[in-house]
Amino acid sequence: MNDLKESYVRFLENHKDRIGKENGYTFFSMIEGDNYIKNKLNGKATKIMFVGRSTNGWKFDFDGKDFRESVDKMWDDRETILQDIQNGEINKDKETAKNDEENYNYNTSPFFQLCREIMKLYGTDCEDWPQYMLWTNLYKLAPYEAGNPGRRIISETIDECAELLNNEIKYSCPDVIIFVTGAWWYIPFDIRTGVNRRAFADIVGVDIPNDESQIIIGSGISKNYVMKNRANDVLVATATSVHCFINKDGTPIALKKYFPDLDFVLKTIK
Repeated sequence: MNDLKESYVRFLENHKDRIGKENGYTFFSMIEGDNYIKNKLNGKATKIMFVGRSTNGWKFDFDGKDFRESVDKMWDDRETILQDIQNGEINKDKETAKNDEENYNYNTSPFFQLCREIMKLYGTDCEDWPQYMLWTNLYKLAPYEAGNPGRRIISETIDECAELLNNEIKYSCPDVIIFVTGAWWYIPFDIRTGVNRRAFADIVGVDIPNDESQIIIGSGISKNYVMKNRANDVLVATATSVHCFINKDGTPIALKKYFPDLDFVLKTIK
């Protein structure tokens, strides 16, 4: 654990001029439930790691003078965070805790809805389901208020973020890794020239294959694919990525409600 925490501290120190409310960016480490190592599928231990894009805003009070203290506090707060997920909301700003608009409700989050459903499929259908999963993100630096990092931040941090994700995987030893990210965020093909756009694939060792077989599921599209270790071409995992429809603001929408004709066509495709 000390090695992983130290890697977080080094990252924060490298970007100390960006971290905090005044500087506009926040950082978030992986969150591991107390029962993560106890999750089972058909009686067999099955540790599941979920990987999102970024923290999408996190109003954490960073101590710019001692990032080790900040990392320790963030790690100690994981129980509260998981409990909030279980209860249905994550309070992102303790100073305005009474303002419901400042709270993030996992029940309306496609990311956590998917996590919940997958945990059910893996046999964990209980009230404290978040305690059986591990959650992290590709990009560790994100806008303080809300949103995902832009191309400039991605270009300047992708190598470090790939190393951090690799460290998290080595530490937690998951049996299953589910990337809820989309292909572009994993291999951002149009970021700054000269940057290793394949940093995650190269460092983590999981590539995106060219299998384009598709299955229509409800109002979204699911792609089946396999993951192989590029070094030895050994199969690492088979997976399915689920894609939802969004509006011009990037917010997921119910296709049946906004585009019923298209929803009907998609559901009738064989």
